[in-house]
Amino acid sequence: MDRRHKMMVIRCVLGLVAVVAIYLIMAKPKGESAGAQIQQDLSDHPIYSTYHFSPLEGVVRIGIQPFWVFAANLAEAMRRDRLLTEDLTTLGLRLEFYSFLKGPDINFFMEKGQLDVGMSGYLPTLRQASRQDVVVAATMDRNFYDLVAVKALTIKDLEGKNIGFTPGSDAHHALVEALLLTGTKANLVPLDGNEMPAAMRSGQIDAGIIWEPVASVLRLDNPGARVVYRSRWASFLYFRGDFAKAQPQAIAAILAALARASRWLDEDSDNVVASSRWAIDACRALAPTDPLVLADFITQSKKANILSGEPVLLESDMDDRGLLASAFQFLKDEDMIPAGTEWEKVRATFDARSMESILSEPQKWRLNRFDYENKEEWQ
Repeated sequence: MDRRHKMMVIRCVLGLVAVVAIYLIMAKPKGESAGAQIQQDLSDHPIYSTYHFSPLEGVVRIGIQPFWVFAANLAEAMRRDRLLTEDLTTLGLRLEFYSFLKGPDINFFMEKGQLDVGMSGYLPTLRQASRQDVVVAATMDRNFYDLVAVKALTIKDLEGKNIGFTPGSDAHHALVEALLLTGTKANLVPLDGNEMPAAMRSGQIDAGIIWEPVASVLRLDNPGARVVYRSRWASFLYFRGDFAKAQPQAIAAILAALARASRWLDEDSDNVVASSRWAIDACRALAPTDPLVLADFITQSKKANILSGEPVLLESDMDDRGLLASAFQFLKDEDMIPAGTEWEKVRATFDARSMESILSEPQKWRLNRFDYENKEEWQ
């Protein structure tokens, strides 16, 4: 190899090192690693330590997220679905719902065997599929994450600024992609979604990336705030593997309830309003809530309903060059999953056939019949 070629090789190597170095600076929050931040023991959490996860054999325990348009609307409809209750009673089962602030929190208790069913964004779902035997059987919703900034026109204007994000969430992945894409270095501030409005109001953060309804609150509550980056996402419903094997009929009943809720919400905007108010009540019961979050919940739910569609898994999501494959690599790069985890093994946990089977038999599963508790309160 001549001197010129050697210099070219050296420049390429140095260039790669520089890219990796920039990635590490931008992707990891100050202090502990992202992996460590989402592996914390939540047994003594001020909210979750008050939960009594039923150990009874006939109880199906499901983890949900009230601070989440549009999945919260679906979850609250399922909670009140008399047809689902009837189907599970026939099997000698009943559902118990537990509210959480974010997907990684649901996964902590699923790993401990205290939850049977979870609903989370794609990043927590992938992480759980890499760490535990699970079956991912349906899509909850599809929407966008917004990076909302004060006094900034572009992401580059956030150089050296503080950006709020939720570790281990889809928004975490979206933020790192945005920073890498633009070569921007910023300080990443870990926050739960419900904490973000107060953090921006006080000046603790200059920007925040989060899902609805909080994203709109950041924009509406801060003069001059605007969306400087938007990223698409999808969320999923998944079951512990041992539960799925032991209770296939219960799985089918729950999937039917999700499909039914999706159709019910599609049928009339009044149904979206009712489910939003149920979700708002769940938010208030879970944690201190910014009034603006609740005020905008209905508006954002109506918009999200248009985007979500039927709860089926899409082949495009699971393509080797698709969203999930990219997110999987991000998890490995961030040390959030074991280094030896194989994409093919994780992808195999996604089972599209179960929901497709439910949708192919609408009469059997009463997908177009609706019977929800308390709906009359909102009419």
